[in-house]
Amino acid sequence: MATERQPINNLGSTTPNENLQEMQMTSLSRARILTVALLVSLSMAAVGIRPADASPPGLKAHPPILIDGPYAFTSANGVTSGSGTAKDPYIIQGWSIDASTANGIEIRNIPNYNPNPPAYFVIRNVFIHSNNSNNGVVLNSVSSPPYCPFSCPYNGVIANSTIAQTANGISIIDSNQILISSVTIHNAQTGVNCVNSIFLQFNTDLITDSGTGVSLHCAVTNVFYNRILDSDNGIVIGNYGSIDIEHNYIASPRGVALLGGGDTIVANNQIIGAAGPTVALYQYGIHMIAADTTSINSNDITNTGPTQSQSAPAGIKIDGCPTDPVTGQTNPCYTTITGNTLSVGNATGIAAYSANGVQVYHNNFLKNRVQAFDQTGQNTWDNGYPSGGNFWSDYPRVDNCSGPQQNICPSPDGIGDTPYAFNYNQDNYPLMTRVQ
Repeated sequence: MATERQPINNLGSTTPNENLQEMQMTSLSRARILTVALLVSLSMAAVGIRPADASPPGLKAHPPILIDGPYAFTSANGVTSGSGTAKDPYIIQGWSIDASTANGIEIRNIPNYNPNPPAYFVIRNVFIHSNNSNNGVVLNSVSSPPYCPFSCPYNGVIANSTIAQTANGISIIDSNQILISSVTIHNAQTGVNCVNSIFLQFNTDLITDSGTGVSLHCAVTNVFYNRILDSDNGIVIGNYGSIDIEHNYIASPRGVALLGGGDTIVANNQIIGAAGPTVALYQYGIHMIAADTTSINSNDITNTGPTQSQSAPAGIKIDGCPTDPVTGQTNPCYTTITGNTLSVGNATGIAAYSANGVQVYHNNFLKNRVQAFDQTGQNTWDNGYPSGGNFWSDYPRVDNCSGPQQNICPSPDGIGDTPYAFNYNQDNYPLMTRVQ
């Protein structure tokens, strides 16, 4: 992981190109993200993505659009230009669509490889609204040519549009190589819902007042620079892997949920407790349930409002590790939690239940009701000497000595002379100053 990252409070002014520069620095797999960043850059240049507020005025009313198969990209079906190639994709733009009777725009059965004709497409500058009964945009069975997961341009792009009061704002099913950029979704049951899809990119989107901001049952997906506000659930990830969740701003009673899966990064996000449409009380910033190989790094997790005490609220909550399907034994979580700031008020900073193999260090625990809880005591809460452990706001500031046993005196070293103990573990090398 890179050490220099753009401050999260600059999200509102960040441009897609700046996002791409950050993407090159923030993934667990540098090669993978460099390739994705190049594809995003090429795709954005080709389709002319602009900030969301740059959509042209004077949209024309259009009935719901259904494109079934690569030969259905016609002017009668809302296509305004393009030939369907990667460099000249079909363009669907300039429409205001009432989706009360059918999905606003649905594109399906686009295999996109020989003997079928090319069918690259862009949906941009559209406004889709409904009565919460249908979806805004649906992509179903949109596939790229085989054997080029990172070298192909995006099959489909959804950009610079607004979707309101729908079931799913955007639904992606059995599809790959899809880019969503600069889309505003509000008052949806789910902002972006992804099922059984791969090689996806969601960035610079605004989702507000929805049941769930982003729901992912997909793999190899990047969720960067999104703002999810006043929704019951921020981001929910099913049992899939290779997911990057970075530089998002989430104001929600439930921030990020990892429901199994692995090879996941949750980094440099700002997660704030806030009320959603139906859930008012804070529950968690990040919640892992039987997930593994996860990096939770440099997130700012805060809450100043009331909490739902029945749910054991926590800034970061870990419920168990994966079970080996052959032996039935519980495997370690293989999770690192580093560089985070946790200030969640009447909640626990980090709580680990039935978990082992979690390493926690270089975090700031600031005035939480319960700073930390480790049910099994089988996790590590420091990085050894001289790297040190965590900063605890309630730790007595005594640093006269140094060394692995803290017995070389007088010789202060920035590490407390005695461990910081909590239920049922301890940080052997508590830090004297906050982690920057």
